[in-house]
Amino acid sequence: MLTNGPFVLLCHYTFLLKPTKCNVCSLFHIGFCYSGMKSCTASTGQHCVTKNYFIIQNSGLALYHYSKLGCKTDCENEDITSKRERLEILCCRDKDYCNMPFGSQIPSYYEPGP
Repeated sequence: MLTNGPFVLLCHYTFLLKPTKCNVCSLFHIGFCYSGMKSCTASTGQHCVTKNYFIIQNSGLALYHYSKLGCKTDCENEDITSKRERLEILCCRDKDYCNMPFGSQIPSYYEPGP
């Protein structure tokens, strides 16, 4: 009977998580939301998300283009790179409005590794 205890506590814990408020913006660039900042609430199974879009130059440098902010179900941190574009997906849930990309969270450029 004791082996089921931690499982039951874990299941109940996920239902006790406080919903997290997140920023929503379809066009965020260098500290300003051009589409009008809104908000959403990330409930169980969701996270706040920042999607950073980069354009890869002929030199190989990925220059920051813009960001999208919102809520996402089954969010995982990802870094997806194609020949001409890079998408960085950052998920958070540690505090309200944690997906605001102020400060040094968004690099001005990215140099891909070898």
